[in-house]
Amino acid sequence: MSRAYLITLAIITAFFISSCKSTAFTVKTKPSGAKVMLINQEGKQKGQVISDSNFEVTNSEDFFPKDTAQTSVLLLATKEGYKPQLKVLPGIKKGEKNENTPIINLERLSTDVSIETSPPGATVRFIDNRGRYVDFLSKEYVSIRNSRIANLVEDHLRDIDQTLKAVSTPTIVTPFDQKYTEETAKANFSRINKIYIEKEGYNPEIRNISIRPDESNTFSYKLKPFATSIKIISDIDGVEVEDVSNVKGTSFGYLGKSPFIRKFTYDEIYERKDFWNKRQIDLTLKSTKPGYETEYQNVSVRLGEEITVKISMRSQPKEISFQSDPQGSHVYVYREKERDVYNEETQQIETKKLIHWKHLGVTPFTYYMDTSDALKHADKLKFSRPGYQDGMDLFKSGVNNYHLVLTPAGEIIQRQELKN
Repeated sequence: MSRAYLITLAIITAFFISSCKSTAFTVKTKPSGAKVMLINQEGKQKGQVISDSNFEVTNSEDFFPKDTAQTSVLLLATKEGYKPQLKVLPGIKKGEKNENTPIINLERLSTDVSIETSPPGATVRFIDNRGRYVDFLSKEYVSIRNSRIANLVEDHLRDIDQTLKAVSTPTIVTPFDQKYTEETAKANFSRINKIYIEKEGYNPEIRNISIRPDESNTFSYKLKPFATSIKIISDIDGVEVEDVSNVKGTSFGYLGKSPFIRKFTYDEIYERKDFWNKRQIDLTLKSTKPGYETEYQNVSVRLGEEITVKISMRSQPKEISFQSDPQGSHVYVYREKERDVYNEETQQIETKKLIHWKHLGVTPFTYYMDTSDALKHADKLKFSRPGYQDGMDLFKSGVNNYHLVLTPAGEIIQRQELKN
């Protein structure tokens, strides 16, 4: 065998060996033992290893586009109890071992947030330290600023139930259990200090809450069935009570005859959003009984509470004495009434307000109360006599005698506002 042949064979062998050199790189995570997907520049998974290990490329076309000797590989690392992490390995050279690759540092999901209610299925909203509702981060996420890389790994993140960006929602539904990193917890939960819990058929509740980073935060609440009522008692039985608040159609109308208990249902309160949002029922009680003054009283019932309201009724005076100086004054009470009138121009029935002064008598006289049109507290009274200026007074509950000194016409008087 000639020397020239041997040299040629050695050259061919060396070339063959060099051309068949395998491509490899190390995959390391901290902590180790993570499952790592290997994704090429087309976004296709071409391998999977458990760190720390050495990965050998069996088919260079999986990672190296045609006529390229260098590429980058995307590593998506997942491990139980840790946040998924994406790492780009740049400068992977074909035919080399590529040993000095960077380590993927995994963040521990050290903050657990668990919220449960009995019964389950309650809707929970979060409130900040200023009393405002705030959205809640429903799960941990992988933040990727490079849009091209995000597109390459989006499907793979979906496969491991992860999102590319923060997903915040106004509410969550119990039971809820998610884990977050300490950094995420500090950035997203520091302002939250209360939660609002709501479930059909149960009392809504506001509870204090504090989510501490790097801790296990477990919250459990037992809900109470919806029970809200008002008990009406009075110093005399048989008082008719109705709610006349009528704000945005929220009035409950006739409530009952004392003594009675009015229970409010979940559905009727939920329909009246003004009450539901304030978590209390505001009522204006009108209490009436023949022979007694009409009484008005504002009350509020917190949802989930049962309160008792006592109504004190004042007897209407049956006889009222009117006198004046000089005598002979006509006494009137101011009245407003509504009447339906046909308008010939519009050919419509219109409600018109009719104002008049109802004549009560001539002083001195005793007025016997007309129960069909009884005098009420703060009714305007007018004393009128020819040659004198009209005198004004207010009817006051419990006052049975009225005496007014009239001023001759033409004299200057200081007008004063009538007060209740």
